[in-house]
Amino acid sequence: MNRNHPAVDYVNLVNRRIYDDAAEVSKNAQFLIAEDEDGTLGFLVSSFSLEDLQQWNQSQKFFLRSEISAEKINAMIKDMAESGINNRIAQEVTRDGIPNGNRFSGSLSLKESQNMMISSCIMYFLGFDDIAKSLLETAFYNEEMKLGQLKFIHYGSSVVSNYKQSLRSSKPRNPHYAEAMRIAALTWEKYPAASKKSMCVNLRNHFNGQVSIDTLNDWIKKQKIQPPKPKAYTSFSLVLSPDA
Repeated sequence: MNRNHPAVDYVNLVNRRIYDDAAEVSKNAQFLIAEDEDGTLGFLVSSFSLEDLQQWNQSQKFFLRSEISAEKINAMIKDMAESGINNRIAQEVTRDGIPNGNRFSGSLSLKESQNMMISSCIMYFLGFDDIAKSLLETAFYNEEMKLGQLKFIHYGSSVVSNYKQSLRSSKPRNPHYAEAMRIAALTWEKYPAASKKSMCVNLRNHFNGQVSIDTLNDWIKKQKIQPPKPKAYTSFSLVLSPDA
């Protein structure tokens, strides 16, 4: 079975997580209008309950779509169109300012994500629920994907570095490895009844003791170059070249 490079596996894992999180946020999102003490209105998207928001932020009021008039919503949207949408998404609203797990409440960091969130709120309060949910999912996905790319640049380099190190570590470091396995394969091709124990002894002697018998045994086992066990083992000499 082919395995992906760990960096590819990491990217795929992050993408799946972001996609699932975006879908979850969109599914569980509650669209609200928040009113400050001075009467300023702003949109709020949250997965917290209305009761929790009111308890944690007693200086603000929160309204569901059914609790605010269409005239007030239209006036708010008109005002946004004329004066701009800056600061019209209510800031993060959580208990003691601390996010609660994967639950979401508040704004996003990237300008284009904020614009999509504003658009999703407008669509929702105008009655276009499906479009609102889709825009919100896209906003969250866009935010996490772009910020996730920055995280990958930071983290992905260590993934690649660790992968390269694991490749180096998995390869025998003894300089005689390739030559020893080449000779063993040629010898077994000519003498399939040669024993592995004798093969390791002969190879150790050939390399003047620079490779141990235990190491040679591990190499042969890992490479799986030993022929099936014969009925009887025979004597042999190492084959150093294909023409020998």
